Amino acid sequence: MEEAIRTRRTIRKFRPYEMPKESLTKILEAARLAPSAANAQPWLFIVVEDQAAKQELARVTAHSYLAEASVVIAVLGDPKTAGSGGGFPSRSWLQFDVAVAVEHMVLQATELGLATCWDVAYDEFSVKRVLRVPEQVLPGGWKVMALLPIGLAGETPPTQERKPLS
Repeated sequence: MEEAIRTRRTIRKFRPYEMPKESLTKILEAARLAPSAANAQPWLFIVVEDQAAKQELARVTAHSYLAEASVVIAVLGDPKTAGSGGGFPSRSWLQFDVAVAVEHMVLQATELGLATCWDVAYDEFSVKRVLRVPEQVLPGGWKVMALLPIGLAGETPPTQERKPLS
């Protein structure tokens, strides 16, 4: 775990690679096991493997690396089912819950020798249109919280300076 935390980098260039189903399953299982407020598990993971769909995501987000990745996991969150707690019933923990699940996937992918990039800068409506999730499957309110491209790194960025622990 410590090695995965230390070696994880944000990668925006990927090499061609067909991800084994076992690796994808481990990554999704890591997210499934993530903790969430009141155990609400307010997430849904859409795995995008189709090259045309990845290219369309790259086009609507202007992030070419989405088309290069082996897979893109779209992480959706449901504000209506997100837990609240800590004595703050009006506060939704959705962003925290989803962030923990995504980070679980990032660390699992890193442990498997794969690279990732948290992508949260996009027009949500355009991404939803590309994902083509029918309203009857996900009725109202679901938000695209992150896109997570995963694959073999096509670059080796330097280690970023970190503040001292003190």
